[in-house]
Amino acid sequence: PTLEYSFDDNGLKYRYIDIVEDFDMPVRLKINGKDQWVQPNTKWQTLKVKTNEIVIDPNFYINTKSI
Repeated sequence: PTLEYSFDDNGLKYRYIDIVEDFDMPVRLKINGKDQWVQPNTKWQTLKVKTNEIVIDPNFYINTKSI
């Protein structure tokens, strides 16, 4: 799976690409030094944040793609 993400005026936009049907795995991000869980799927979702820097937990074996 690949977690695709970007930032805009509304915050962090994210979704999964390159996944098999019914794939379901939350991901832990670190935002402003705090852990935040997100539940990506194939549709774009937005998380309101006031930063454009995140750290994706490396214990999740996913690819990442910033667009």
